Amino acid sequence: MVFGILETKLSINKDIMSVESKSTKVGTSTKTVNGKTSTTVNVEETFTYSDGRTEVKTRELVVEGTPPTKEHIQAFVNSDDVNENDLKNLSLSSKSHQSKEIIPTKTHQKPPTNTPIKNEQPPGDFAEQALKAHNGLRAKHGVPALTCAADLCAMAQKWADYLLANNLNGHSSDDHNLGAGENIAYRMGSMKDLDYSAKDATESWYSEIENYGSYYGKEPPDFGQVPAYGHFTQVVWKDTTEMGIGKARGNGRVVVVANYRPAGNFIGSYSQNVLPPH
Repeated sequence: MVFGILETKLSINKDIMSVESKSTKVGTSTKTVNGKTSTTVNVEETFTYSDGRTEVKTRELVVEGTPPTKEHIQAFVNSDDVNENDLKNLSLSSKSHQSKEIIPTKTHQKPPTNTPIKNEQPPGDFAEQALKAHNGLRAKHGVPALTCAADLCAMAQKWADYLLANNLNGHSSDDHNLGAGENIAYRMGSMKDLDYSAKDATESWYSEIENYGSYYGKEPPDFGQVPAYGHFTQVVWKDTTEMGIGKARGNGRVVVVANYRPAGNFIGSYSQNVLPPH
């Protein structure tokens, strides 16, 4: 069985403020294509800060094969740091299974400065492939091409290495990504040659275009009411001008992290920044 997880961060500029309230929405869908079944779990968390501003974060878990149990889904909802062992310890059969308790982690530690980079493919080639894939898709929407920024690549690679080394899933904190937008994709499986190409990761994020069709020219509905779209919108966000990407793989996991500057997915700015394809 192969797990695929996509994560995106929807951001607004904000100073450090206290959280006044938090709401969580969950949606699941199962589909079968060519005899293969996959279940998607979408989680939206909306944070309201003391100054009245709002931040939305989304997470998506894709399970191929036997649909996940309620316990498996709840564990993913409860924590943004579900790791591979947590997934393995949860039942993926139709039988009821008592899951281990997972304590949500509110903030990430800063990645250690001595985290080794173990990327089998030269970072330059991987970034070039990602940039080409992004710009090819952005061209379909008539928005300017991105350039590749070395500091964003280093930032993305450092977080990918950190997630792999610590067997974690989750977005980096603002003190690590300096307010940059962030898309994350994971693959987990037992195949020796398990990998995730830059092109495949980019296309997996962009594939959410099929969920966005009627929202061009206006603000889309809150995530949770509709299928996820945040990965797609960050890829084609008009005002974003730079990107960087990194990949870490090993121990049955592949982590791909992309950072974007300026960040996309600002509430109130979708109509100007997410344009329909030609």
